[in-house]
Amino acid sequence: MRFDKQIITIVGLLLMAGALMLANFSSPAAKADNVIKDQNYQLITCQAGALGQGLYIMDERSGYVGVFVFDPNRQIVVPRAFMNMAGLFPQR
Repeated sequence: MRFDKQIITIVGLLLMAGALMLANFSSPAAKADNVIKDQNYQLITCQAGALGQGLYIMDERSGYVGVFVFDPNRQIVVPRAFMNMAGLFPQR
């Protein structure tokens, strides 16, 4: 009787492992196309050129924008640029 319970448990675990592997491979890739806006700031995710996916944080009070990208070698998010929005769009 104990042998039958062990076989059922092993088969159940194998089926669950197979289902989890199938779910992992069939999940869609993450897309960088989200925008979050609050009263004083905006968070935007999008392609950052050759750097991969980037996070742009815009502070509407000060007029500055910061660009952050993920560094896969160090496994951290690193700042790439900070700039004033007024300098990006000169007035004519």
